[in-house]
Amino acid sequence: MSARTPGTLLRNFKIRFWIQSSTRYLSFIRQLISTLGPCGVKISKRTAFRCATAMVEAVDNAIFHAHKQDVAKEIGIGIEVCCGRVKMEVKDNGKGFDIEETQSPNLYDSGGRGLFIIKSLTNKMRYENNTLRMWL
Repeated sequence: MSARTPGTLLRNFKIRFWIQSSTRYLSFIRQLISTLGPCGVKISKRTAFRCATAMVEAVDNAIFHAHKQDVAKEIGIGIEVCCGRVKMEVKDNGKGFDIEETQSPNLYDSGGRGLFIIKSLTNKMRYENNTLRMWL
């Protein structure tokens, strides 16, 4: 592995890890993604904000809907930046659902807006095999 010259941008970045199904990790995830640009990964502030918000919503959905707040279950997180594009993954152990059958939320309700927010912030999203994949 070659050393990076200080001040140059990383064109490729990839990280994968697992967390407990707990909301206490949401601020860590937001902070991790928000600091990618300042840490040298080639990503704009706007894209980092969109990524952080979409990822937090996706993990929150896994915690509350897939795992029913069971901290014994784990959530897989994947973030990959390549040439200014971002791919993110959230893997859970829930029963799964058909993303095409989700309805548009009532914006005045207290819940049910997670997928709507994710779809609004990402260029593409797909759910299969208990994994939500998002592209920006």
